[in-house]
Amino acid sequence: MQEVEDLFFVRKAIEPISAYWCAEHPWLIDGEKLEELAHKFCCGYMLYDKERDKKLLLKTTKLDREFHKLIVNASGNKILIDAYKSIEKKLTYLTAITGSEVSDYSVKNLVKIGHQHVAISRAIKNGFAEEAKNLMSEHLNFCMNINRRNFD
Repeated sequence: MQEVEDLFFVRKAIEPISAYWCAEHPWLIDGEKLEELAHKFCCGYMLYDKERDKKLLLKTTKLDREFHKLIVNASGNKILIDAYKSIEKKLTYLTAITGSEVSDYSVKNLVKIGHQHVAISRAIKNGFAEEAKNLMSEHLNFCMNINRRNFD
């Protein structure tokens, strides 16, 4: 659990400021792609059927990673990007572990995460920098709490 806490500590240092920067400079990010990733993630879990959709988990975890990576990379800040790259493998693993244990309760949480992605993408697209930063921070806190429950 300590490693998960450390991972989120680093994420919370990188991702909210990246979201802020992207909202301040929305021409730096592919807003359509960001919205598409957010909606696909959200819709995937809204329609999720755990008996049929084993591959959906892999697809949506990939969408999640692409969403966050797009925001960080669009910041154009080499230090932030390098720091994010240094934790990427652990993030991918953690996302896969979290998504692999899907219950009705966790599907509701994953739908909520999808809605958070949509809100973040809209704040960035509309140039609401402080809102984008705050939404990203709240999103990461929510995700960290889910992981705390999963690892307890």
